[in-house]
Amino acid sequence: MACPFPATNVVFSNKPVVESFRFSIYGKRAVQAQAFDLYKTVSPILLCHIQTRGYTLCPEARSEKFRKIDGGHHWRSQNSRMSPLDSPIYEFGGFRFDARQGLLFKRNGQLVSLTPKSIELLRAFMESGGCVLTKEELLKRIWKGIFIEEGTLHRHVSFLRQSLKSEENGSQYIETIPKRGYRFVASVRMIEASDEKRAPVPEKTRVQREYALAVLPFINATSDPQAEYLTDGITESIINNLSQLPQLLVLASSTVFRYKGREIDAQEIGRALNADSLLRGKVIQLGEKLIIRAELIKITDGSQIWGAQFDRPSSDILAVQEEIAHEISERLRLRLTSDDKRRLSRRYTQNTEAYGLYLKGRYFWNKFIAEDLQKAIRYFQRAADLDPSYALAYAGIADCYIQLGLSDHGEDLPQNYFLKAKAAARSALEIDAELAEAYPPLAIAMMSHDYDWQGAERAFKRAIELNPNLSTAHQWHFFLLAWTARAEAGLAEAKRALEIEPFSLFVNMTVAFAYYVAGYYEEAQEQCLRTLEIEPRFAPPYCALATHWILENRYGEAIDCAQKAVALAPASVFALTTLGHALAVAGRYCEAREILDDLHRFSAQRYISSYFIAFIYTGLGEHDRAFSCLERAYQERDFWAPWLMEPRFTPLRSDSRFTNLAERLGLTLEKISEIESLI
Repeated sequence: MACPFPATNVVFSNKPVVESFRFSIYGKRAVQAQAFDLYKTVSPILLCHIQTRGYTLCPEARSEKFRKIDGGHHWRSQNSRMSPLDSPIYEFGGFRFDARQGLLFKRNGQLVSLTPKSIELLRAFMESGGCVLTKEELLKRIWKGIFIEEGTLHRHVSFLRQSLKSEENGSQYIETIPKRGYRFVASVRMIEASDEKRAPVPEKTRVQREYALAVLPFINATSDPQAEYLTDGITESIINNLSQLPQLLVLASSTVFRYKGREIDAQEIGRALNADSLLRGKVIQLGEKLIIRAELIKITDGSQIWGAQFDRPSSDILAVQEEIAHEISERLRLRLTSDDKRRLSRRYTQNTEAYGLYLKGRYFWNKFIAEDLQKAIRYFQRAADLDPSYALAYAGIADCYIQLGLSDHGEDLPQNYFLKAKAAARSALEIDAELAEAYPPLAIAMMSHDYDWQGAERAFKRAIELNPNLSTAHQWHFFLLAWTARAEAGLAEAKRALEIEPFSLFVNMTVAFAYYVAGYYEEAQEQCLRTLEIEPRFAPPYCALATHWILENRYGEAIDCAQKAVALAPASVFALTTLGHALAVAGRYCEAREILDDLHRFSAQRYISSYFIAFIYTGLGEHDRAFSCLERAYQERDFWAPWLMEPRFTPLRSDSRFTNLAERLGLTLEKISEIESLI
């Protein structure tokens, strides 16, 4: 799991504005601009970027055109399992719609690409029996609890109409009923097919999804709780070994570790994770003897595919992990190339003591607390001292410094942590140039410290080439793509990370941020709601809601949400600055300044991000101080400094200092074009 957000460091809004205009230079949604002097509201560099890349600006929707859909914050995954009777197959015209799988096929078996909202719309029309569905009914069903524009429904219906357009006779399937809603007018035939009778997905569709394996945390059956690092380390090592196989989707440790210590049926866990099979095990350490029991379970019927017990001396732990990985690949009948076999047999160290220190380092790294990250660095360093050729230990050091470089983790300046991370990553790659895990921290340091966008791009691509299932590579790559105006490609990378880590809170928020950057505001809000369903005590969604209310000029609700975020994460700079900004724009200047005073006091003890403090100064209308903060963030190499399109900085964008900062960050149109030449 990777943590790009410092505790609560994320914000989304369903309507970023530039004064009276809304735009997304990174998204591809646009309507025709109205002629007026844009240079008064948008900096020339951004305007050039928008016009040259074919983006346009559209008038901001009036607040009365936004509506709140009644109902709770319910969210259901498109992959959730439903009974066949609840989700039959429908046939109409030249199409066949599998409601359960959310797949639409043409008569010739060709899959029709639909967005999630289009699938929900089509499902609603199929279930309507030809009756009129009012706009309110559709909005309530599909955008539960979300604030959306009035025209959003119309756009999704138009997209669905285009998707259903018949090449033979151009028949219309969806009729608009003026002032009421829509009606599906084609004759629909329903087939209540069971799973066994359900039409198979065409080969072209099936190959897009790898065989999914979940490796549950091995149980520590030893009476000594200090051995917890060993069982966790064995689990992670098996995950890391198998994730190198491109034909296998191995769910990341951050996803499976949420089931640690919970007694839940294996099939139930597998279904929840949408996995095909599941590996679970138990570890007993008796002095120098190690007993490991493992079994591989088929999710569809709960049968055991394979099971074994290994009674070995502790010094054979590496060999046991290799044997388990090989057994799984054979039992799943994976066709391994010579390179795949070499990867599975690969040992990063022959020193068992160094390996044990490495496992302890990973154990503390996973806690994501500054004190524990420092402990992890010490364990990784001791492992490297014992075996100077242990590249993975240096990669672990690099990971720790990256985390410390994020605002809420470290006591030093980000630039110092990123420099140390880059040095450690390079040390790892000097030993082993094919170590995928070393490339993401190197890339992050290059983009955050050096603003070397091309070098970082190459590093991310190399990591993904070496290990397509390395979720951190996909997740962090999104940020580079977002910073450099490639939102759609970034969204794809964030979604790939989510496939591997579906229950990681930080990955879920990365996907929400990716939707937002790409201009898919409703989807961003839905993703935030899903994150809250996973963990209601997670603060970032409340920060997102606070910003939304600010942009709607509903400051009371914004302050309430920001206060919830602070209550959940009282030490979070992002939560505090979100609250400070909400108070400032609401005219409660004294309270906003009190938060500023607190943050300045905190800065004597640990690093406080100047980037986030700029939020409050912008809200107070103190633009000179806001720019001073942004300049300091640039000089200190704050990770978030390149995110200049943050909507709260809208009042700053017409200032020449804003353009100058973008130029020094290397985010001019010419520089972005150079980066894109790598694709």
